[in-house]
Amino acid sequence: MINYHILNIKRAIFHKVMARRNDSDPYVEESDSVIELTPSMEDIFRKRMSDAFGSAGKAFELSINDVEDGSVYSMIHNLSYEDDDAFYQRSLELAHRLAECQNKTSIPHGFFVLLDCVNPIDNMTVYVMMKAEPHDALEITQSVARALKNIILSPSQKMYKAGCFQQISREGGHRGYKAYLFDEQFGSRAHLAEYFYRDFMGLTINSNDKVLTKMFFVKMQEAIRDKYKYDYLRKNEAEDVLNAEMLNQTTTLRPIDVIDRAIALSDRDYFYRRVLNEEIPTSFRKNISLIDSRMMNRSMSISDDIKLSAPQGLFQNNSLVIDRDTDDEYVIVKIRKN
Repeated sequence: MINYHILNIKRAIFHKVMARRNDSDPYVEESDSVIELTPSMEDIFRKRMSDAFGSAGKAFELSINDVEDGSVYSMIHNLSYEDDDAFYQRSLELAHRLAECQNKTSIPHGFFVLLDCVNPIDNMTVYVMMKAEPHDALEITQSVARALKNIILSPSQKMYKAGCFQQISREGGHRGYKAYLFDEQFGSRAHLAEYFYRDFMGLTINSNDKVLTKMFFVKMQEAIRDKYKYDYLRKNEAEDVLNAEMLNQTTTLRPIDVIDRAIALSDRDYFYRRVLNEEIPTSFRKNISLIDSRMMNRSMSISDDIKLSAPQGLFQNNSLVIDRDTDDEYVIVKIRKN
């Protein structure tokens, strides 16, 4: 793992990447030149990199998938040997590629940052790309100096994504690099931002079992809660099976088999369409390290506005029983003493 605190930041630049609108395509507002870095700026960039790529549950090593001409890898892997003019031109190409990948109006505008760094321990190159997304749409109109200070370098700026290509060997083409992704919003949702990690950076999640397990689990949870929003019995039964599948001793996870075991035949097509897509392989090694805290407790819906949360063991050991009276006016919760 890289010690970002000691990286030598040789060059940095950023451009504004505007959002796609219903009546216009995304476009780039270009900066004039490479940023003149001060020691304090370098320190803040190092801290932002360290905080991002060291964030458990939001930063991951992924595999480089796209190495063709025009890919991010093809644009940056020899960039450290280029002069400032070439670095500037390459940064524009990368910013325009990011703009093209913003294929939905829901993807916000932001600032694209490119850092050309060197690891002093082995003298290998490290390239970092960030997209900082301001909370306030008006902030995109700020001057370069204010934007750099208030949006990109501000400790309060949380809405951003970052990718890193770390050189580990001077031979082997793309196999001489490791790739890392940080996505601030992955902690609260089921998906990594595909437009950034896949379409822009050319990475794939297929080799990261932790990410795949979490994505499948959260997608299933969301589909169950949407499909059985008012059918508490089916919802609770499906969630019971899903949790059991995550906690059993099976090491290989086959998503279609989990759906078949958790969901009634009449509803399976909905779950196939909702959960199974090109992001989720047909099988992968199960790794619940990103969701183990969720597995410690379990919630059960007992009415439209009431949920019961308790340790997972109470449900698994039949220590908690839900009864309803005959006219469904009351719900009775019973907990076994031992």
